[in-house]
Amino acid sequence: MTDSKPDIDPNLCPLCNKDNRCASQLSQAQALDCWCQSPQIEFTQAMLSQVPQDAKNKACICQACAISLSQLTSL
Repeated sequence: MTDSKPDIDPNLCPLCNKDNRCASQLSQAQALDCWCQSPQIEFTQAMLSQVPQDAKNKACICQACAISLSQLTSL
């Protein structure tokens, strides 16, 4: 019997499992219009360290989690 982990869904936030609304998942042309390209959003190392290892570089953090984590790390 193999112990397989479920595949990572690139459309779900790895922190809250809700739709991450990632435009780059739709197409490269839309990637520049993604909410994550906003200058108000900064993905810090502390924020990215919250992503489980098996989801790194496979699924994007959603806007709600990014805002929440950026507020926590700026305190």
